[in-house]
Amino acid sequence: IAVSGHFEPGVPLVVQNANATLDGGGTATLKVPAGTEYQLQLNAGWTGFSSAVNEGLLRLIGHTTIENDVENRHRLQWESGNIVSANSSVITNRDTLLVSTINNFTVGVRFVNEPGGLLWRIGGPNGNQTIPTAFENKDGAEVRIEPQMGLIFNGTLTNSGTMTINGGLTFRDATAQFSGDTLSGTGAVYLYGGIAVSGHFEPGVPLVVQNANTTLDGGGTATLKVPAGTEYQMQLFAGWTGFSSAVNEGLLRLIGHTTIENDVENLHRLQLESGNIVSANSSVITNRDTLLVSTNNNSTVGVRFVNEPGGLLWRIGGPNGTQTIPTAFDNKDGAEV
Repeated sequence: IAVSGHFEPGVPLVVQNANATLDGGGTATLKVPAGTEYQLQLNAGWTGFSSAVNEGLLRLIGHTTIENDVENRHRLQWESGNIVSANSSVITNRDTLLVSTINNFTVGVRFVNEPGGLLWRIGGPNGNQTIPTAFENKDGAEVRIEPQMGLIFNGTLTNSGTMTINGGLTFRDATAQFSGDTLSGTGAVYLYGGIAVSGHFEPGVPLVVQNANTTLDGGGTATLKVPAGTEYQMQLFAGWTGFSSAVNEGLLRLIGHTTIENDVENLHRLQLESGNIVSANSSVITNRDTLLVSTNNNSTVGVRFVNEPGGLLWRIGGPNGTQTIPTAFDNKDGAEV
């Protein structure tokens, strides 16, 4: 369907399946007016509009192709299928972008969540939705993930807004830039693969750095904090590196062989539960509260320890177990082993 001029039907519009395409020819404009519903159904799409604005309800149902930028001013619902763009189209959200599809992804489409915008992840239980392309969540915008729902970023995330995580937020081989401690909720954050972080990383929800050689990389300048009341886990063969500052004020659990390539300051509770701790950079763990060692028959490699006044290294665990520290350990006046 070739369209010229301004296209704004004040009645419901259905772009049917079977590869239907609405083409603006590079100059036409498109608007979904307030109070009106437009649908892009399976294998449908639009292209060539100089302006495309949604002020009503725009529903993406099935695999959809969008080859020009879209500005959402009311409600855009991504209900099923993938969203594809060969032109790296941008979806700019200023109101509600509702994502209820499960186990689909975007190809080429980029997202900008403007102040006042909400990306709202809802849908059936135990579903993940993947955004492998650029996503910017600006100051004054929110990403909200409901319980039992998942959102996966494995592209580039820039976040200075709010992320309310009541389900699961996953980074998989992703690049993320954070400004401020804006991650909160009752869910958890999961990391897989190589995760590059800049800015200040302080999720206010449980963080799990998964196994399979996952590395959280601060690039030499980023800062990391485990906030009070929060639990972070470093699981088997996981690690972190490149943070200019890494501070634990909550519960930091080292579970399995862990690599730590920058200094860590423990201000609350750090638990060495299993596996070795390895550092090629001779990183220092400075303990000012409780360093609990419950692992048996493991050792440290390259990591040094400083137990500051008020610090307790507490050796507990199963019977007949030995833990080896073959590296430097400084137990200062006012500290206890």
